[in-house]
Amino acid sequence: MRKVSILVSLSTIVLARLVINLPPGWLRYGITVLLTCLLPGWALTTAVLTRLQRNILPMEMIFLGSVTSFVLTTIGGLGLYYGIGTLSLLGLASLFGTVGGVSLILSMSVQYHPQDDNLYSRGSQVQYKIILAGILLLSAFFAFFYQDYSDFRGDEAEVVLRAVNVLQRQDDPIFSHTKAPAEILLTASVGGLYGAFDEFTVRIPFAISAWLAVLGVFLVGQQLLGHPAALVGAGLFAINGWLVSHTRTAQYQTPLLMFSIATVWSFYRFYQTQSYFYQFFGALFAVGALLCHYDGISIVLPVLYLSILVSMQHKHRRHHLIMTGLTALCAVFLLSTFYIPFILHAGQVQESHFLRNFGSDQPYNNWNTFYINALYYNSIYYVLSVGLLLFLATLIGVYLTINGSPTKKFLASLVATPLLILSWTHILPAWYAVIVFFGFMTLFLASPKISLSIKVLLWWLLVPFVIYQFIIIRPGNHYYILMPPLMLLAGLTATFSYRRLERSLSSPKRRWLMPVLAGIGVALYSMSTWYEILVFMRPDLEYMLTYPEHRHPAFWSDPQYPFDIRIGWGFPYRLGWQTVSELYRSRQLNGDWYGNDENNSITWYTLGALRNPCFPRYYFLTEISYHDPPLEVPQDVIDKFYDLTGIVRVQGRPRLKIYEFAPVKRNPPPSIYDEPSRFPTLYRPEDLQPTYLPESIHPTDVTFSPPVTFKPHPNMLSHLAEVYGDPRITELDSEVKLLGYDLNQTWARPEGIILLTLYWQAGKPLIFPYKVFVHLTSDNSVHSTADSEPACGQLPTYNWKQGQTILDRHVIPIPPDIQPGQYTLQIGLYEIKTNLRMDYLDELGNPANTFYPIPDVSISPPSGERSNGPD
Repeated sequence: MRKVSILVSLSTIVLARLVINLPPGWLRYGITVLLTCLLPGWALTTAVLTRLQRNILPMEMIFLGSVTSFVLTTIGGLGLYYGIGTLSLLGLASLFGTVGGVSLILSMSVQYHPQDDNLYSRGSQVQYKIILAGILLLSAFFAFFYQDYSDFRGDEAEVVLRAVNVLQRQDDPIFSHTKAPAEILLTASVGGLYGAFDEFTVRIPFAISAWLAVLGVFLVGQQLLGHPAALVGAGLFAINGWLVSHTRTAQYQTPLLMFSIATVWSFYRFYQTQSYFYQFFGALFAVGALLCHYDGISIVLPVLYLSILVSMQHKHRRHHLIMTGLTALCAVFLLSTFYIPFILHAGQVQESHFLRNFGSDQPYNNWNTFYINALYYNSIYYVLSVGLLLFLATLIGVYLTINGSPTKKFLASLVATPLLILSWTHILPAWYAVIVFFGFMTLFLASPKISLSIKVLLWWLLVPFVIYQFIIIRPGNHYYILMPPLMLLAGLTATFSYRRLERSLSSPKRRWLMPVLAGIGVALYSMSTWYEILVFMRPDLEYMLTYPEHRHPAFWSDPQYPFDIRIGWGFPYRLGWQTVSELYRSRQLNGDWYGNDENNSITWYTLGALRNPCFPRYYFLTEISYHDPPLEVPQDVIDKFYDLTGIVRVQGRPRLKIYEFAPVKRNPPPSIYDEPSRFPTLYRPEDLQPTYLPESIHPTDVTFSPPVTFKPHPNMLSHLAEVYGDPRITELDSEVKLLGYDLNQTWARPEGIILLTLYWQAGKPLIFPYKVFVHLTSDNSVHSTADSEPACGQLPTYNWKQGQTILDRHVIPIPPDIQPGQYTLQIGLYEIKTNLRMDYLDELGNPANTFYPIPDVSISPPSGERSNGPD
């Protein structure tokens, strides 16, 4: 162990120095993954084990060291963010190099004479090792193949955008996030070390954590239940659709699963060995889980349960309490460094998506949602077989806990059957399902006939099950957090039942029946694995997106499948956005956009170009959208002012249409873009424009300093008070500021248009709906108007927030009989119900007029060329 520790520590130091000078490429990315996910944790854990004279199995060392690396990346990244405001290349390299240096000092300062911590035989049967290797290879296949195919989903893109914000020191990406920071810190660490982002490089660390979660389930099951149950549980977990889907996305779920599994494993080892090494690292892993998401609360009860058991049997109570108290204080301190400022950050707790899902009419009975989620991510064979095993586990638990004769036990199990089945329906009130659940859970947890190992799994299951089945009104796909203990319970039930049946049969029956049952189990597992491959690992099919086109007859499903969800987590799909991104990179596209979809991933793929609903330069219309139903777009405006200039095809299918602003329509034949299987270009942080930040929206032609101010006259407020019947209106102090404007006169000729972009800001709160008027005038004559609520009605004034910049674009049509010459645009605001105008104030703050004039607008003779469109 000492030699390994020294070697790994030296490797960490060398690679942390080497990564600084390498250009982005596969070598640098490989080093990045080693530093963020593997080597520092291996170095630290082997050094500590050397120092403590402890020894563990290589498989446990791989798991423990890798999970520790993720903890170091998360907590260390948070420390760097607090310390220097970013996760820079030099800062990250220094962090990991320091960990390597400390580990080297620890490992070299003592001689190594280990005490073995292993409480089970090292000579595991060869067949167990072969089966485990097969499970881990299968999990690796799901984790690492075709990760670069699918577009980023919205929440994935938000994580990457926030990671870029961290690297660029922009905004407040950590505390303005409505979730915990681990997913951002991990992504920013990888991007900071590697110097670039793309779909593959962002997702791989999350895939590694998923693979480690499968290994962790085996290790937990091995300690709690023995090799056979551990292998079955890990095998079921490896092909679990919830896990596979999140394995293929850059989100918090797989690191949280990894951390929570490692926490339970560490505290159970602490219970077995009473070594504070396991307690300390278990506490670190618990911190990691809670820095991923609030779902990390699932590990609290098993940790408390095992800690209490250790305290009850410990010989040196005072020493134990001191060590436990120090460990708990360390964990609380680390968590408080994030959660205290997060809670204090204005509005983030209230804005949390998780908290918004708490209904007001608990309890709920979400078995129907569980059913839909299960069938959405898994084959019918998997759902039925695992469900049957868990149902059988409950009946076996009743049989074992009831005192009395076998007949009495059997009758109790028989009575439990309809109780359970009724709780899955909505025939009885939701309270019935709650009572049934807590009744069975209390029976099992209180019974001395249920082993400690099973109780650990039940405590692990208790909190998230109650939250997502009975308290949360919209549990979504959070059922993933239940899967590790459920799969281990299913594995235990399968192996227990198989052995009991084998012992109860006579020899002739046993010889033919047991292989048949084993063969049925293998067939069901194979079919379930095939389904996961079909829906997740076949980019050429895009199974979910194109369903039922590629529906396989071997897999029956609910008639409502896929439950109106086309773009699920981890399923392969392309909508054409990667091609759009390449067009923006090459400057073939350049400008703001709008479309029938709304998603953070579009912000990513347009390189931060402004999303503008009011006469954008481009309209992007997708065949299938993230937003369901698709957003409405003004088709009449598109038909009148836009040309179809591009069609993006994915695997020969038209997926996205590009319309470009063209008031003088030419109707050119659209360019056809066939999206390749992979784009080799990388996204560097500097490629992303910061225009997705509100403060980056500003005029480029004319900026007013100070801004032009509009304010309702007291007489106007009095009239509004009469109309609306509220005398308090006279006391309102409303104010609008015009920050500047952009004026495009390219098409300013008869039958053409003038394009005017106004930049507004609410100086003081507005409660009435106002329209912006833009009038083309000369000699007190109005030749044309373009009146509308701001942003083509998308941003009404009563929704404006103080300080928010509003981009408001207007197309002013020019009459065919207008004379060339100089004209003036008059700009102002009027209240919609009364048509009363605000006053424009002069520099002294006095009413000057009811409009602001923009002079010297030139109308050309009927000629001229078309430009490239609005910027």
